[in-house]
Amino acid sequence: MPVGLWNWVPLFVVLAEGVELDQALKDRITSAIRTQASPRHVPDAIIPVPAIPHTRTGKKLEVPIKRLLQGATIDQAVARDG
Repeated sequence: MPVGLWNWVPLFVVLAEGVELDQALKDRITSAIRTQASPRHVPDAIIPVPAIPHTRTGKKLEVPIKRLLQGATIDQAVARDG
C-alpha cells in the first residue's frame, strides 16, 4: 500500500551546532527509536529544522504543523490571537 500523507510520519530534529544529519546519524536515530520505543514509531523521514515552534507556555505546536503538512494555509492552521 502506498504511503499517504495520513500515515506518513516525519521526525523534525534540531541539530546541535556543527552536527550534520548524515546517514550514520539517521541510522542511529532510527535504531534508538526502534529499540527504545517501537518499530511502529520509526519515522518515514528525518528532517532537520532550525527550531521547533512552541506556544508561550512551552508546548510544542504539533497540531498546526500537522495541518500545514495536510495542505492548510497558515491562517487555517494557526490561530493568531494576541
